[in-house]
Amino acid sequence: MKSKINNIYNKIVCLKLCLLNNKQFMIYI
Repeated sequence: MKSKINNIYNKIVCLKLCLLNNKQFMIYI
């Protein structure tokens, strides 16, 4: 359960980074 919530949170953070820096977002994917 916690693992799923953490995974969703990480994706949200990743999307925020995408807005700030597209290149950095690609590294996360």
